[in-house]
Amino acid sequence: MQQESTRPSLSMVDDLITQGREIPLFLDKLAELELHAATARTWLQKAAETFLIDPSHSLIGVSV
Repeated sequence: MQQESTRPSLSMVDDLITQGREIPLFLDKLAELELHAATARTWLQKAAETFLIDPSHSLIGVSV
């Protein structure tokens, strides 16, 4: 994830959030990251409901 050409996927962000929760220190930006990830998941769900005709497909699967 250090390379500039690589953008983190939502699953990578979720992994970072999980790791951050396990750190026994207060991480002031963790709550903000959690909020952004939840917003992204909501956006993906709404976009899927709007644009995907076949419910067996997933935008989350495409973005991973």
